[in-house]
Amino acid sequence: MNNKKLFKSKEHYLAFRKAWATSVNSKENKRTGDKRVDAAHHMLYNILRDKPFYNGFSVISNSNKLMNGMYFLQSLVQTHIKLSHIKYLTTLDYLNNINEKYVNNFLEIFEGLIDKDFLKHVQIPELIFLPTQFMEEMKHKISTGEIRTCNDFFNELKNMESNNEKN
Repeated sequence: MNNKKLFKSKEHYLAFRKAWATSVNSKENKRTGDKRVDAAHHMLYNILRDKPFYNGFSVISNSNKLMNGMYFLQSLVQTHIKLSHIKYLTTLDYLNNINEKYVNNFLEIFEGLIDKDFLKHVQIPELIFLPTQFMEEMKHKISTGEIRTCNDFFNELKNMESNNEKN
């Protein structure tokens, strides 16, 4: 998957990176409760730079949250759903005013460098689901702090799958 090829030129890509830095570091984004840049923006930023989409996400390890029904990858999954939904909206021939405003507000931070037509062509990786056989072991590793980030999680999943194939 090479989303960098969606940029018209190196200058377009560099302008995108500059717009990102400006948005992330703006005073408006630093105010609590009024963030312009959310987790879905970060996920899109990772994808457009051909980085793993889960970079920067943490697993939920708080035992109270987990006992009360939260899934340890819940923030990653919810963010993926939001970004996938926004991309889906760009593929529709007609958007009502509410959806149009929603998509435009999301893309606003990119200062016109990423628009609906651009987003329509972005390849968002599919989520993989954890095989049941690995679930308890992963929960244990998260609760003991062996796994803290989504990078740790996916690396451990690859290790578990390769060990399972060897056996």
